[in-house]
Amino acid sequence: MNRWQRSNQLLTTGPENAWATKHRLRSLLLLLHFDLECGSTSPAFPKKLVSKTWVEEFEKTGAGWLQILSGSMAPLIQKWDRIYVEKVDLSKIHRGDIITFWRSGVLITHRVIKKMQHGDEMSFVERGDQYFTHSIISSSSVIGKVKQIKKMNTFTTSIPSSGSYTIK
Repeated sequence: MNRWQRSNQLLTTGPENAWATKHRLRSLLLLLHFDLECGSTSPAFPKKLVSKTWVEEFEKTGAGWLQILSGSMAPLIQKWDRIYVEKVDLSKIHRGDIITFWRSGVLITHRVIKKMQHGDEMSFVERGDQYFTHSIISSSSVIGKVKQIKKMNTFTTSIPSSGSYTIK
């Protein structure tokens, strides 16, 4: 059974109780999040969410605003908030920082849990604040560090420097 058949089953199966309903919805959201994170080929979830023009402008200026399309970093960054991402030297990325990186043709914004050095290659363990699972990403996929968050209700929050907040 593929993920889409499983998600349809989760939607159509009748709930036995409140716990089962909550579990089904959580499973469905995790399946959908997985598809978004991994660049699903389903027509409902386009793989290219950032325009070529934005990427070219970011490469030229080294900074840019992006709109968040998931709740993986809630409550700090909500769906539809905008983030200001700046290119930074990889040595300036530390545990607790929020970074934006490429994964399967999609830009993802998550928190750094650990920084690792293997010879000349640097990598990061990252995780969305809403999830218990993590993954390792290569430093070559990192485009920058989140410097500001513009909430959808229009106020802007600057991200504090590394080490001034705790990770739960």
